[in-house]
Amino acid sequence: MFKFRRLLNVETTDRCFRSPISSSGSNSSFFPKDYFTLEQRRRGALFLHFFGLIYMFIAISVVSDEFFVPSLNVITGKLSIRNDVAGATFMAAGGSAPEFFASLFGVFITQNNVGIGTIVGSATFNILCVLAFCTFFSLETLKITWWPMLRDIFFYMLALFLLVLFFLDEEIQWHEAISLFIIYIIYGIAMSYNEQLEKNFKIILYEITQLPGSITKLMNEMDCEIARRNPTGSKKVVVHEKCAVLKEKVSESEVPINISWPSSTKAQLSYLFLAPIMLPLYYTLPDSKNSSSKKYFVITFMGSILWIGFFSYLMIWWAKVIGETVGMPDEIMGLTVLAAGTSVPDLISSVIVARKGLGDMAVSSSIGSNLFDICVGYFDIIFSLQI
Repeated sequence: MFKFRRLLNVETTDRCFRSPISSSGSNSSFFPKDYFTLEQRRRGALFLHFFGLIYMFIAISVVSDEFFVPSLNVITGKLSIRNDVAGATFMAAGGSAPEFFASLFGVFITQNNVGIGTIVGSATFNILCVLAFCTFFSLETLKITWWPMLRDIFFYMLALFLLVLFFLDEEIQWHEAISLFIIYIIYGIAMSYNEQLEKNFKIILYEITQLPGSITKLMNEMDCEIARRNPTGSKKVVVHEKCAVLKEKVSESEVPINISWPSSTKAQLSYLFLAPIMLPLYYTLPDSKNSSSKKYFVITFMGSILWIGFFSYLMIWWAKVIGETVGMPDEIMGLTVLAAGTSVPDLISSVIVARKGLGDMAVSSSIGSNLFDICVGYFDIIFSLQI
């Protein structure tokens, strides 16, 4: 047993006003030394860091859209698993890579509270912002079924309850850390029996809520939902699309990558702007949208996660420089800037699948990512500190 550090607390008022350089001296081993001095950044050089930050957002968007999500589509097809299960497992784990590494680096290398604060802030960002952006940028009404959300929220609330319970006395033991990891293992097992669990739960729910003479049974058999009223006051019945239709819709938009020089001026400018991102990805990752290289989807999936981690590292580095320049404490940095920054892969990949009509996959990925961060991320940090 050990006394766990007091997390996410700004110790004194003076700390907030100390020089950002002095308060972050321990972080120099994690990030390279910045080329510009603090004074130069405050006089305008910080613009380059903002540009780099935005460019990394674009880079993560490219690797997610062109490689990560297509390889995920191949995995779901090979394993014959539902989209919401794939989102809650493979997609959530891949999107959580930046938070996971940031938490480990924060504990073992920078030795501050940035990493753990990043996990907490990222969970808030995923629930509030990712789901909102999925709705805003969806090409059509985002259809969400209740079972995947109920399933994921149940495990998420269970993990949160245990986490709060363990932190009440500001002490944590190794078996408490293991119990968090066991929750995720149980979650994974539940995913393997997802269809059977859903069927049994609906049978029990039907028996409890069914009223004699009601139309509940008829509506359940129709497998439809009543949408909002249109301006004329009538009702529209929206029938859920089946997985086969969705997969066909996704495959229509998946065109193999072409890096040949375009003809139009606008396309040429876009080509030059994205070339530093696209060319390394093209020559290191097999294209899962190409029939000849689709069989290497595992390499594409794992390689995409590594590239996302690399781009996230640069993004976190420049975001931290920005925070230090404006005098933001490490704890607040982790809860805000870095939390939002490391959640960009989740945000982008969720928006991409939401725009393809896979609402359950987007929601399950967001909640599953939080569950992964709490159960796996905290477990590795705490258990390593124990050792």
